[in-house]
Amino acid sequence: MPFTADREKDWMRNIKTSWYFYFLIIASMVTGSFILYPSLVERYENDKENAKKQIFSVEKALQLTEIGRELSLIRTSPDLDTEERLRQLEKIDAENILQSNPLLYASFLLVEIEAFLRGNDRDGVEEAREKAWNYCQSSDQKWLCARVLTHKSYDNLRLGQYDLAQKNLNEALPYAEESNDLHALMTININFTTVHLQNQKLATAKYYLSKAENYERRLPEPGVKSIIQGLKAMLAIRFEDWDNAEYYLKLGLDDPNIDGSPLELSTNVMHYFNLIFVEAKRNNLEQAWAYLDKARDIIDQMGDSGFEGFYKTVEASIYLDEGKLDSAYQSINDALSSEEFKPFVYDYSSAQLTKADILLAMNKIEEAKELYLTLLNKKVLAKDISHQAVIYKSLSDAYERKGDIQSAYNFLKKHYNARFEYEQSMHQDEMDKISIEYYEGVKEREITILKTERALKASKLAREQMQNNVLVVVVLLILFFVFNQIRRLRKMKAVNESLLTSNSKLNEEANKDSLTGLRNRRFLSHYLEQLTTSPLATGLSFTIGILDLDDFKHFNDDYGHNIGDLVLIEAAKRLQKAIRREDTLVRWGGEEFLCVLQDTDSKNIDIVMDRLCKSVGSTPFIIGDLSLNVTLTMGAVNHIPVSKLASDWPSILHRADVELYKAKQEGKNKYRSVSAANKETEIV
Repeated sequence: MPFTADREKDWMRNIKTSWYFYFLIIASMVTGSFILYPSLVERYENDKENAKKQIFSVEKALQLTEIGRELSLIRTSPDLDTEERLRQLEKIDAENILQSNPLLYASFLLVEIEAFLRGNDRDGVEEAREKAWNYCQSSDQKWLCARVLTHKSYDNLRLGQYDLAQKNLNEALPYAEESNDLHALMTININFTTVHLQNQKLATAKYYLSKAENYERRLPEPGVKSIIQGLKAMLAIRFEDWDNAEYYLKLGLDDPNIDGSPLELSTNVMHYFNLIFVEAKRNNLEQAWAYLDKARDIIDQMGDSGFEGFYKTVEASIYLDEGKLDSAYQSINDALSSEEFKPFVYDYSSAQLTKADILLAMNKIEEAKELYLTLLNKKVLAKDISHQAVIYKSLSDAYERKGDIQSAYNFLKKHYNARFEYEQSMHQDEMDKISIEYYEGVKEREITILKTERALKASKLAREQMQNNVLVVVVLLILFFVFNQIRRLRKMKAVNESLLTSNSKLNEEANKDSLTGLRNRRFLSHYLEQLTTSPLATGLSFTIGILDLDDFKHFNDDYGHNIGDLVLIEAAKRLQKAIRREDTLVRWGGEEFLCVLQDTDSKNIDIVMDRLCKSVGSTPFIIGDLSLNVTLTMGAVNHIPVSKLASDWPSILHRADVELYKAKQEGKNKYRSVSAANKETEIV
């Protein structure tokens, strides 16, 4: 006999009158705790995961305590010299307060490193780094490991040791990601950009620069935006895009968040040096001298003689462009004699290359040739194919002037081979960028899977522990198997309802275009089926229109597929707003959309089609800094009886496509329609 609802009521009534009803209550409580305890454990694990996702900022954390604010002031104050910074740090350390707070002590070690860096005390820097590294390895302050490695990468960049810098950054990245230290992540990506710029991997550099810019938007810091603008300018310079290079450099100089720190002032000096390079390429030497004067003012304000070598190199380049060879020769010798300039290996080698160019212009061919050959053997230029190509060309010119045609020819061949190798490296760079993007996507999925497995493991462990705790009451639970059976049936019902809900959601997603959010072709076929069988549609007529974005390939080619996708999304939004509630709009494919307009007669079809076209073309699309003029062409078939929608569908589509083609031929940004009753169809 089936267990009906009435029998369930009788069964429960009998239980209430029997002595073992109390055992049922106890069993229910134990069962409830058995179910609830794992849920609480899972929630606890999820809370821990969410805590890890929170943005970490040591700069903000320091503001929460008095000692932290004092450390922050020592770190950022432009008025303190190195000795005074270290003296104040020793005073704080002597109070023995920091050891009880790992975050404060780690911050203290970081400020100590930066103080030695400001004083250019290499031994002090190394000792402080070693102490900080040992502490971060033995504590949970993993953000400090990321900062130490990032500092090391900066030193290696300065010394032209790009492989070591990249190794430091690869080691720093997991620490920064684990601690979610946005400052470290931003700095790591900025330094990655610099490494790949120097290695001529421009696409990869651009990828890392976009990541750095995203982090900067999430955690703005004084001067960082200016550095990012400078790197954008460097990319533009590598592509010989002088206008954009000037634009980004001036944006960097106009950064309102700059507070006059040494780092920001030195960044501005480098901006002026790059502006000089741009103006020299434009042959606007008068403006180049004006920028050099501004750089001189900042260098004098900073009182940093370390920039003298850079300044003299730039000055020599302008003199060379003006043809003032003696002045150029004097300036470049001044630059190369600067002891503080020599540690900057890459820049020092570039200055030597400038000297070789000056010697060649002065017709001191042997000296120039010897210097060019010396530069070719330098390790710092081993991977810089573009500089090698320039040197090979200069050597070819030098040998040609000496009358050694064979050697000139050999170096000219090397020049073209280097250029060819450079072009190949650009293609490899694109592949490297794709590989990096793929790897990071895989890594993100692996992290998600790992978190899921960890949560499942915690849940399983909690259930096993609880099973041991409730083993004593298992006998009681067996006595009330009927109750458990009912609970299971209800649970199965809930699972089935959940599955139905999930299936409904999956079906909804399957009928939606993933990019624009509009309905897709799959939905349209079901929709037309419903229309043809619905009694509510009897007697209605329909218009089928194909809408095509004009010259869409131009957006993909000129601005990239990301911009093309954003154009499609914006067009979809505008079209969706323009149609009526009873109409249907789907993405048909590529840049094409298809609309089904209900009960549209000849009096208002032109109004509807005109509204659809104008919804796209009436105002420009504003995407980031771009203002894009997008237009739409539409071809339609109207007065279609509902009975013909399914049976004549291929013919209707063809005729709409023909009208679209005609409208395109008439100049685009237009619409055309033909009545379904018109049997004449032009085949294109």
